[in-house]
Order: sequence, then C-alpha cells, then structure tokens
Amino acid sequence: MVMAVGFLAVIPSRGLAQAPLNPEIQIGLVQRFGEERDDQLVLTPLNGDTLTVTFETGGQPQTITTQELTLAVGANPLPQPVLQEWVVLSSHRSFESAEESANQWIAKGIAAEVA
Repeated sequence: MVMAVGFLAVIPSRGLAQAPLNPEIQIGLVQRFGEERDDQLVLTPLNGDTLTVTFETGGQPQTITTQELTLAVGANPLPQPVLQEWVVLSSHRSFESAEESANQWIAKGIAAEVA
C-alpha cells in the first residue's frame, strides 16, 4: 500500500493474545526524508502487531489496519500559507540530555519540546 501524506496518526496495536496498548504516535517527517522525489519511508510494526492508520480522503475520515505502510513524497500546495516558528533553546547529542534540558526549562515555566 502506498500513500502520500503530510501528517499521520499511527496507532500500533498488540495481537489478540495480549491486552492492546494502542499508544497513538504523531509522526513529523523532517531532516533529509523527501529530498529526492522517489524517497519512501516504510513503517512496520513489531512481530505480532499491526498498524492502525487514520487519515482523511476527500474530507472523510478513514481508518485502515495493515502490516506495512509506505509513505512517499508528494508535492501539494497548501490552501493557505502556514507560518511555523520555533526557538531552539539548546542542541544536544542524545535524547537523554535533550530531555533533561527540556525538563529544566519546563521547571522554570518555559514550554519546551524535544524534537
């Protein structure tokens, strides 16, 4: 299955033998994915799991469950320009040190996100 999407909610779920965890993750594709027109990203669950994907087609919500999801690059103009700005508070080599720094900013009352 090949789908071109800009934003996607992927919900991994456990097999029938275990109680489902069903965490919802939001995926933002950044950095070098999409530099080439034929770039693809294949998402697969752990053995025994499935991916439940929710998206809109023609303004209607759709949900599918699959063993593999391939994301491909597509060029679509935005209906309205979108301005997004970030202030980078610090740069780190590991998630753990970035998370520690973010928690320090949050303790001071400043909203922080590890990205």
